[in-house]
Amino acid sequence: MVETLPRPVRLRLTQTLAQWPHWAGAGLRSESPRLETVLPGGYSNTSVLAVQGNERFVIRVDGIDPHALGLQRQVEWRILQAASEAGLAPQPIYHNPELQCLVTRYAPRDPIAEESPEALARLLQQIHALPGVHHRLDLPERLARYEHQFQRSESSALARQLNAVSEIVRERVLALPEAEPKLCHNDLLRSNRLHSDGKLLALDWEYAAMGDPAFDLAVVIAGDDMPPVATQALLDFYDASPDLRTRVRTLVPVYRYLELLWYLIQPRHTERDQWLLERLPQQLALLAREIEI
Repeated sequence: MVETLPRPVRLRLTQTLAQWPHWAGAGLRSESPRLETVLPGGYSNTSVLAVQGNERFVIRVDGIDPHALGLQRQVEWRILQAASEAGLAPQPIYHNPELQCLVTRYAPRDPIAEESPEALARLLQQIHALPGVHHRLDLPERLARYEHQFQRSESSALARQLNAVSEIVRERVLALPEAEPKLCHNDLLRSNRLHSDGKLLALDWEYAAMGDPAFDLAVVIAGDDMPPVATQALLDFYDASPDLRTRVRTLVPVYRYLELLWYLIQPRHTERDQWLLERLPQQLALLAREIEI
């Protein structure tokens, strides 16, 4: 329920609603939308459904410090506009950096939708064909940022174990030849994909930046725990070259390591603790096997 949200979040939601006359292209009548329900998911941020008549919108309020994770909200807004125009994302309606909020048009989930590797590969190809932006994913910098935040709060055996992984992962990233940068989503996990009106859409573009398409593919493969058959089908439908496939194999453990660090540096939370409880041993074992330590 919206009433149970922390007071600062409710205040920002109220302030965002007060700005409704400035919601571009929303086609609203003379009254403000009303908050209806908190949407599921969204560990980092809070998303709430707002309704006015037959119109529905999603208001996202930041639950993290974007700068601490190297996020650029203005860049995300520009990318969202281009992705929406290409039919790859819900329409962005309003953005206010001071309120740390984003409003998009609500895209209803299709009741029955089975995702195919071909549709996912096509979505990735279309994302990688979007116009470029002046913001690039620097993987070594992101690794260093997450490691620094983790090591400030952790001095256990786990930290020593991850230090061994870190050296190998960093060496492999630095050894990769530079790829031609493309616009990448960089977080296209299953939870950030939505079938709506017969189309596969990408949600939550906050990590989008110029980068290596192989990393985008690695995120999907590692983040979704994609089995070998599905991985092969995805790369085939993407028409991945032998060089790209090699890069993907190299970057799968890099993403797995980043995802693990991301959870470790988050504040204690039921979802975060559950993820670590259920997946930490498995992820460490996979990392050890993938980097052969």
